[in-house]
Amino acid sequence: MNRENKEKFNIEQVKVGRTREGTTMEVLAILLLAVTWIIGLTKHQSASATGEGLLAKCIVFSIIVVVLLVASYFPKFFSNSHELSNMRQVLLTVRMIRVLAIEFALTVLFMVISGGLISPQYDCSWVFNIIIVVILLTAILFTILIHRAK
Repeated sequence: MNRENKEKFNIEQVKVGRTREGTTMEVLAILLLAVTWIIGLTKHQSASATGEGLLAKCIVFSIIVVVLLVASYFPKFFSNSHELSNMRQVLLTVRMIRVLAIEFALTVLFMVISGGLISPQYDCSWVFNIIIVVILLTAILFTILIHRAK
């Protein structure tokens, strides 16, 4: 990219529009949250002590997912760690935010499903460790792609 194009690009003027990919990712994240809430509310009504923890997880992760989905339309807030200097970087940033929203929705779905189905003798902490690693790898991979898109 030549110097003139770098000077012309202004992250403040970027408007993220609706795309088929974006809409699909948003609908998928919302459907995952809806399934999570249905399962969580069902378990809350039938369970005693574990139901409160499930609802708290649903609330926290739902807020995280919705904030990420809304934030994907405002990429200028994610340009603090690295300066977004072209549209390719903006599109990769938006895609990263939406993928992370889906991963967080899948995480809470797994938490709610595993909350009552897995017996206390079975330790599933290794699965949560894998989920954390996948989320971190997603962020690292997209950060590298964004950096290379200069």
